[in-house]
Formats: sequence, C-alpha cells, structure tokens
Amino acid sequence: MESNEEGDWLLEIGEDEVEDQEESLAQNIFTIQLHDNIAAFGGSPDKLTIWGESAGSRSLGMQLVAYDGKNDGLFCSAILESGSPVAKFTNANGWQPYFDALVKKTGCANAPNRLDCLRGLPWETLSAIFNGTNPLNVTAPTLSAVIDGDFMTAQGSALLKQGKFAKVALLTGNNFDEGTAYTKQGISTDAQFEAWLISQGLDSDQIESISELYPNDPLLGIPASYIGTPPAVPYGLEFKRVAAFAGDYQQHDGRRLLVESYAGAGLSVYSYLWNVFVNGIPAIYGATHFQEVAFVFESSSQFDFDPTRNTECHLT
Repeated sequence: MESNEEGDWLLEIGEDEVEDQEESLAQNIFTIQLHDNIAAFGGSPDKLTIWGESAGSRSLGMQLVAYDGKNDGLFCSAILESGSPVAKFTNANGWQPYFDALVKKTGCANAPNRLDCLRGLPWETLSAIFNGTNPLNVTAPTLSAVIDGDFMTAQGSALLKQGKFAKVALLTGNNFDEGTAYTKQGISTDAQFEAWLISQGLDSDQIESISELYPNDPLLGIPASYIGTPPAVPYGLEFKRVAAFAGDYQQHDGRRLLVESYAGAGLSVYSYLWNVFVNGIPAIYGATHFQEVAFVFESSSQFDFDPTRNTECHLT
C-alpha cells in the first residue's frame, strides 16, 4: 500500500498473490477495511486505487466484476498490469473429484465433518500430496475464481459483455511479447501444436480456426525482434507461432475486451503496450512478461539498461 502527497492511496497486489476464491474474498474484505479506515492515516476513502501485476492483476480484475460489478464505491480507479478478469472460472462441481480423492487419500472420507478432519491432519501429510511426492492422480482444475452465484456469478468475459463491472477509471496494459513466457517449448510440428491446443481444452472447430489465424510463419510470430526460425532444441521450430497464440490467449484478448467494455460504457480508460528489451533477457523472449516491473518502481538501473536498443511504449 502506497500514498502520495495528494492523499491518494494505492492498494497493490503483487505477482505472487494466489488468485483463488479465498484470496479474492480476502482482498475484498481488506479493501472494505482500508476504505473505512484510511482517513485515520491521512488518506481519502474517495481516492483509493487498486493496483496489481500478473496474477495480482488477474485477481484484482476479478474485483472489477465481483458481485456483478457492485463495488459500493470501495475504490475509484484500478491499474491492471498484464492481467484481466478474463480467465477460465470453474464451479464447485469442477473441484468435487479432487476433493473426493483428497479425503479418500487422507482417511477423511467417512469423517462426520470432512473439512475438520482435513484441518486436523499433520501438515506433512497434506504437503506430500500437494507437492507431488504422494499424489492424488486426479487432475485439479485451474486455480482461479469459482462461480458461486454470489461473489462471482458468471465467467468474467460474460460479465464484461453484460456491463456488470465496477464503473471506475482504468489503466491497463500488456508487455508486447507476453506469449514467450506462456508458450510451451519444444513444439516443432503442426501435430504437436494441435495436441497442445487440445491440452488447453479447445475443441476441433476452435483448433481449426486458431491454426488458420496463427500460421507457422516466423514473420508473423513473436517476438518480431527475433529474426528467423528458432532452434528445435530447446525452443521448437514453431516457437514463435505458439508464443503468438499464447500471448493473445492468456493476456491480450482479455485486455482488449476489458478496454472495449470500459470504453463502451463511457468510462476513462487507458491501455498501453510495453515494448522494452531488458538487459540480460535472451533476445528470443523479447519484451516478455513481468519485465516492466522494475521500471514501474524506478529500479531499472539494476539491469544496466541499454538505451541504444529499439524500445517503444504505446499508450492509447
């Protein structure tokens, strides 16, 4: 949490924050407490900004659409760096097979209160399960918000399209080559590319469209600054293709929908693209995920930044 001389207060959530339902609810409660008590610390409850990066940005994006966008004036503006409320939300049924396997594995399946039984276990028992030394052999859903009919009533994309989001000022953006941090390395054939898309939960029609929109052409992939085809090992001959799709899928599409929704509602919204090559980052990763953070906090000197390299920052 930071303040400036004007009494504006900033609630910051970092990349390492967990983006599950419990964390999102805790953020909401903390924001209420901050709003109700900030005046005692010289701040104004009417000038509270929430700010997050990466997973922190995604979790705060969920605050924008929580309770169908009814934020009760808790914050007046938001800054989302490399994240949005557009993600794959699940529901309680999606987690049930994992929970059933967990209580069976730990001997809590027949306990009168299975949650109390889990809470009473030695931490080593649960640690062995969660860190994989004693796995459940059940695939867990992606850790994200849960559609519960209260805090989250629908997918984030649907809530944005329905106008159910907090009506506040917004600054949001992405790094130009986000996808190089989200790509799967080692993909060198169309068949491997399609298999990876299947693993992301996409159906055959979607895969056909994606294959047409993202051809295996190094000139169209990212980063554009890396000329030619990357080596098969370790990156994969289709690395630039995969990175182009991964960046749009994980980051840019959510930002675009978020900005379009806010602009369509007549709200103040600013969108940036950050395109700076950081010293020490291999050229094949370009202006990749997270690398803007040191510059945001004015600590770029640690990178021995080279101003002679091609850099851009677009604000629209």
